This record gives sequence, structure tokens and C-alpha cells, in this order.
Amino acid sequence: RPASSLFKGSSFILFFMMFLFVLRPYSAQTKTLRVGIYQNSPKVFVDNNGTPKGIFVDIVNEIAGKENWKIDYVYGTWAENIRHLKNNEIDLLVDVSYSAERAEQFILSTTPVLESWLDIYSKRGVGIGSIRDLNMKKIAVLGGSIQEKYLREKIKIAFNIDFTLLPYPDYPSSVKAVKSGAADVMVASRFFKFSPLRDKDIKPAHVIFRPENLYFAFPKNGNIDLVMIIDRQIASMRNNPGSVYYKSLQRWLQIQPRVLIPGYIKYSLAIITGLLIMIGLFAFFLRQQVASKTIALQKTHRLLKETQSIAGLGGWEYDVHTRRIKWTDEMYRIYGVDRNYDPNDVSRNISFYAPQHAPVIEKALRCALEAGEPYDLELELIRAGGERIWVRTMSRPVMENGKVVRVTGNIMNITESKRAEAEKQKLRDQLVMAQKMELVGRLAGGVAHDFNNMLNVILGYADMAMDKVNPAQPLHADLKEIYNAATRSAGITRQLLAFARKQTIAPKVLDLNEALEGMLKMLRRLIGENIDLVWLPGAGLRMVKMDPAQIDQILVNLCVNARDAISGVGKVTIETNSVTFDDISSKDHLGLFPGAYVMLAVSDDGCGMDRESCAKIFEPFFTTKELGKGTGLGLATVYGIVKQNNGFIYVESEPGNGTTFKIYLPCHEDGGKSSRIEEVTQAPQGDGKTILLVEDEVMILNLGRRMLEALGYQVLVANSPTEAFRLAEMHTGMIDLLVTDIVMPEMNGHDLAARIETIRPGLKTLYMSGYTANVIAYQGVLRHGIQFLQKPFSKKELAAKVSAAITQKKNG
Repeated sequence: RPASSLFKGSSFILFFMMFLFVLRPYSAQTKTLRVGIYQNSPKVFVDNNGTPKGIFVDIVNEIAGKENWKIDYVYGTWAENIRHLKNNEIDLLVDVSYSAERAEQFILSTTPVLESWLDIYSKRGVGIGSIRDLNMKKIAVLGGSIQEKYLREKIKIAFNIDFTLLPYPDYPSSVKAVKSGAADVMVASRFFKFSPLRDKDIKPAHVIFRPENLYFAFPKNGNIDLVMIIDRQIASMRNNPGSVYYKSLQRWLQIQPRVLIPGYIKYSLAIITGLLIMIGLFAFFLRQQVASKTIALQKTHRLLKETQSIAGLGGWEYDVHTRRIKWTDEMYRIYGVDRNYDPNDVSRNISFYAPQHAPVIEKALRCALEAGEPYDLELELIRAGGERIWVRTMSRPVMENGKVVRVTGNIMNITESKRAEAEKQKLRDQLVMAQKMELVGRLAGGVAHDFNNMLNVILGYADMAMDKVNPAQPLHADLKEIYNAATRSAGITRQLLAFARKQTIAPKVLDLNEALEGMLKMLRRLIGENIDLVWLPGAGLRMVKMDPAQIDQILVNLCVNARDAISGVGKVTIETNSVTFDDISSKDHLGLFPGAYVMLAVSDDGCGMDRESCAKIFEPFFTTKELGKGTGLGLATVYGIVKQNNGFIYVESEPGNGTTFKIYLPCHEDGGKSSRIEEVTQAPQGDGKTILLVEDEVMILNLGRRMLEALGYQVLVANSPTEAFRLAEMHTGMIDLLVTDIVMPEMNGHDLAARIETIRPGLKTLYMSGYTANVIAYQGVLRHGIQFLQKPFSKKELAAKVSAAITQKKNG
């Protein structure tokens, strides 16, 4: 039984060793290996005796010795070797840097053979701190090399700098050019070898750029076994500090090998290897568990990628030791590049940022690498397709023993949040503007109300006094000046009321084109012959409902402002059109509701205004004109009229590029025909009719009585509603009309008229006031059938309103 058990154990071990032998990679049976080489010392070259030498030759010879191959070195130029490799005329080409195009054309070794990069060398005292310091420099470079092409096609364009390339046949010639002053600096790969005598005054700037790996390249349809064998041999040599690989680096470059695996670890690994052979028998049973964990990790990774994509968040990491940067998938989408883009191309990475922000991120990266300073910045980035976006980029350096070893960070697309914040700020500005205009409007309305009563007295008595004085006398001229000044003051109060939306209006259904065409002749005279007035009416315009007098006010004020903004010859354009706003577009303008509108635009090619002036242009008494050339109420009047008619006004202007005012008036929903108010040209007489005049302000009461008596009316006067009711009750004759102020002590005018009508049915009423009262109007619009006289008024206006009120049919 012991012998039988020993035999069974030996059989198992023999079977296991045969199993491992089967798993051993198939060794290529190549007898002779054709290797392409070219002149590129010290990596690969042919000496004066025609013998191949260099780092790559040492490595190839070592592999050939272990695999019992014969090497046939095929010497030629770089272009010749590439052609040989494409035509399968060689089996292997050494010293090939990676590119996407080469990866498609050839098979590259999995393990890189060497690592390389470029640096800048100069005489001591020449300040080279970054790639941008190459601007306006003369640069010595190896003629026909990859660094010459990279400097010309990448660095010059990416950094927008100007320099002169001076190609030389070898590095010693470049060194002589720098030392003699023929060149300012030289650019060479890491394989540039310093000579103590030749290069004692030359020093590296340590501006490292264009890192790359160097590989062995094989034909596209070459022997896969050959590739696997060479990959295995390279990996073995790189993990062995005593191998030919490190001896060759020390021989040609004086580079000491990295001690990857100390000697005592080798013995430990030998023991562990034996144990791993036994553990390998159980690996099959563990694969299912590993696969399950892998699937879970894949799901987690996929979830992380999806959430990063939703948030527009990309991550990156830069390893200071290897000088390599890694990106997550979202980084490619943010920058707008495909997966073939190499993020280690530092020059292109920096150039993605807008010109004003590129120095900011470059300085932040430098501080992070050199001093370990984190950063958190919001910058504008230009994607590969030219689209401009805003990003927030943050970094956190990782330090060990006081030095930065790694920098990690992220970058987030914040374009939408930037746009949303800009929209919020725009709405906040519009709200502040609306609140300020409302506050000023209340103040203006209150001032106008009290001022109107005083103006009414001045205007009325001046008017009546002029009727009693011969026009030829100097006194008549003095009275005329008083009357004109009061009239102008009344105009100012009307403008204040218009701005405050407290003036009383009588809206009519109007065709805006028809209303404007009737004013064109007058407007041309107003703006002068040196300014061309262009009329562009829109076709199929819908009706609007507003007071015709307000349209006149709008056009006159806008055209006068346009005229004053033009120096010399110019053009004013009046345009109408139909516009419809939906829910989205109406949100851009505070106070504008979705629906159909008629647009009225007045444009000029004058001096224009800056942004600060545009923000204040509708405020009362604000003007950009010289002192004495404007009251600052014209545009405030327009603003108030537009708001009173539930419209919206918008101004566009830039200094030197003219100004455009756009007014949007809501369309009248009920349709209807256009109508206009007939102007009264002559004051009607009273013919002895009786009027009951009620006014709590004594001066206005006396003035009204005298005006009405001068017009031929019999007048009953009352200073209060109580007295008025008593007179109406005691008077035995006919009372043809009640003329009453609206706002009075005891009761308002509307309630007084209702009370008197109980004892005098059918009595007609004319209301008067210095501003709109809600008892007879809604938001300044007169109720149907109401007769109203706005203070201050002239005798002619009083006569017209009284006559119209008396002749008006009751309730219609």
C-alpha cells in the first residue's frame, strides 16, 4: 500500500508538470530574425566598422541568444525601414514611438521598451521657465526628427508663439550653435548625452513635454508567437535589475537600474511560487466568485459613469513620477474630442481654454505641482468644435514627504447654471426697475393732483382777463405770457399723470396703421427736412383699443427724442407689425404676458446711449440732453401710457449705433371698426340753461361759476355735497346739468349724483377731477356713458364738455 500510494502521488506530479508544459506559450521556431535598424545614437546605430550597436541592439542580441535565433540586421533610413516592415521584408523594427496610425498599420509590442520625452537646453543665465518662453527664440533641433515636426506643427500653433527652427545634422552641432550664439536654445530628447568638456556651459531647463513610449514593431500579419516571446523577454529583463537591459542603459546613458525586486525577495518568491502551484489547483473553483464580484464592480463602475455623465462631471489624475495624465470618459465629452485624443499632449490641453483664461489655469497647475496648492476655478473653455462653454475645475495635490506625487481633480460643465444665473439676474434687474418706476409714479401722481387745482385757477382767470383787455395793450401780452406758462405747466402735469397712469382716458378701437398715417405729415414737419422719415406699415394688423390722443403723445415724444439724437442728416423709421409671444418668450420680459400683440417700433441712426442711460431712460426728469433742452418727461410719459394700456416697452441702443424703441400693445379681442373722436372747434353757448356746480375748493368754485356765466348759463354753486343736495331740493326751476368734483368731504361726486337723482330723476352729470378716481373709472379708463373733465381746463374745454353732457342721451 505505501508503494502504491507513492506511485499514485508521483503520477499526479508528472501529470501536473505536463499540464504546466502544455500551458507554456508556444516558442517561435524562427531560425533567422530580420531586424531593421537605422542611425539614431545611442539607441541604435552602426559604428565606423559597420557593427550594429546601441541599447536596442543589446536587447535584441540578448533575446536572440536565449531563444537560439540568428539575427540578420537590415540597415537603412527610417523611411526605408517603414517600407520594409509594410512589405514583410523584415520581421522586426526597433525604436518605434506610438501613434494611432502606426497602431493600425503594425503590431506593437505590449510592453514598451523605453520611455522618452523632450527638454529644452540653453546656456546658463537664459531664463526658460515654460514652453511660452520659446517665443521669438532661435531653436536648434535635429534635422528631420520628430521633435522638429512637433515644434512646427503642434507647439507653434497650440501656444500661438513665434520662433525660428535651425535644423542641424547631430546634437554636437546643435550644442556648438547654442554656445556660439547662432541659436538661443536647443530641443533634444532625454537620450541627449552630456559631455563634461563639450557641454559644461549647457544646462537643461527641465521643461518636460511630449512624453512618449518606444516599442518594437512587427508586420500587421506577422508571427503572433514571435510577438509574445519578445514581450515576455522584455518584461523579464525590465523586472531584473541585473539584466542586460539595465546594463545597456548604464553603458550608454549612465542610468542606474531601479531595484524592483531585492535579492531576498527572489528567494521568497521561489518558495511562494511552489505554493502558488498548489494553490492554482483550486483556482478553478474560485473563478465563479471572482466573476460575480467582477460583474458587481462593472455595474458600480457603469453607475458611476452614468451619474458623471448626467452631472457633466469628468475626473483626471496626473502622476508626477511618470508625467502621465489619465482621464475618465466624461472628460472626452466635455472637451469635445474622441477617444483617440491623447490627454498627455499638455500643449493642446492648455490651448482648449479661452485666451483670457489660459494663463490662469496654467498658473494654477504650476502652483499645484510645485507648491501643492489646490485650486477651484470657473473658466471659459473652447471645445474642439469651437463651442464655448463654462466649466468649474478643481484639483487636490497629494503629497508625500513634503513633495507632490500626484494631482487629482475634476471638471464640470456649468454652462446651463451660468445661463440660468444670468437670466435670474436679468429678471431681478427688471423687477427692481418696475418697483422703482411704481414708486416714482405714485409720487408724480400726488404732485400732479395738487398742482392741477392751482393751475386751473391761474389758467381760468388769465383766460377771462385776456377777454377783457384790448390785445393791443401791453397788459394783454403780460396776461398771455401768464397763460402760456400755465399751459406749459399743465402739460407737465399731464405728462406726470400719464407716467403715473392716473390720467383719465377714453379708449377707442383703432387701426394703428390708419392712426399713424394721419400723423405722418405733422411728424415730418416736427423732425425737419434734414431727417428722412421712413414709414413701414405691417400688413394685416389687428385692432388695438386705446385713446387716440395717447397714440399722438407716444409718436410725438419718440420722434422728438429721435430728432434730438441726430446731428445733421439722418433717418427715423416708424414700423408696425404683428407679434405673438408664447409662454417661453414672454418670460424674458417682466410684465409681458403670452398672447397676440401689435408692435410699434421707432428707430433712429443717431448718437445712441450707453447701458447706464438705458436703465434710467424712463425715469421722470432724467435726460441725456443739455441743460434747458428737455424736461426729462417725454419718455416717462410714453412709459406710463404703454403700461396703462397693458403693453410693454423695450429699448435697444449702443453708443454711435442709434436707438430703437419697441412698443407691444395687446390686440383687441372683440374686433370692431376703427373710430376716432371728432375735435370741437368752437365753444358752444349756454342759452340760459341751469347748472348746479359743486366744488369744495373755493377758488375753483368761483372760477367755474364765472366761466359758465360768461358762456350764458344760469349757475347754482355749492361748496359741499350737503349744500348741493339742499339747493337741488329747494330750487323750483329746471336743473339741466350737475357739474361736480369727484373727491370731496362728506361723500364723493358719484354718490352725490346718485342721491340728487332720487329727487330729480334723469339729471345728467359731468364729473371733474385733477386725476382719475375709481368711482367713475377702472384703472384710468372711463366707465361707459360717463362724462369727465380733466383739471386744469380752459373755458373752451369747459364749454365743450358741458354742451356734450347736456345733449348726451341718458344711459347711452
